[in-house]
Amino acid sequence: MVIFNEDKGDEGASNFITVGPGVQLIRDLTSFHQAMDNIHQSLIPTKSKDYLITFCGFWGSEMSRKGRISFISITTIEGITWIFDMIALDSYWNVDDPNDERHDLDDLTRYLEDTCSEKVVYGAKDAVDCLIHKHKIDLRGMFDLQIIEVMERGKIRAFRKLPEIVSVPNCLTTTSK
Repeated sequence: MVIFNEDKGDEGASNFITVGPGVQLIRDLTSFHQAMDNIHQSLIPTKSKDYLITFCGFWGSEMSRKGRISFISITTIEGITWIFDMIALDSYWNVDDPNDERHDLDDLTRYLEDTCSEKVVYGAKDAVDCLIHKHKIDLRGMFDLQIIEVMERGKIRAFRKLPEIVSVPNCLTTTSK
């Protein structure tokens, strides 16, 4: 997959780095704010869209309170995936002084702590640990498919009476009925 910058030469052009169809890599503040505006727009209820759902993924090196989150991906219901390079954006994230001009990733914090929109994740335990202890962010509105998968496998005996869930992709349809 080729990564290229969509530089159109004029002011206000897209700063996104296109990774593939519908996938944008975010590495600077301008593209960060554009991406967050798009994500927030996708979370506005309309007549044709009465649910507020996004899909999130977290990747990092030894992701925990001692490690770090390297990438956060957010996929909207429209199918657009935003991959935030948290290493490139690190100097803007979680600055202690709220008056510091680098305190610019608050939109991401608000999104992660928002209880009105559901964030579907898979195995977010380590990411939650890192977010809470390193960034003081409490991930809310989360629906972890790994928990459903473990319950489906029968690992937790108390939940054996759940309807059969054949695979992780079916978890969403089975539990939303």
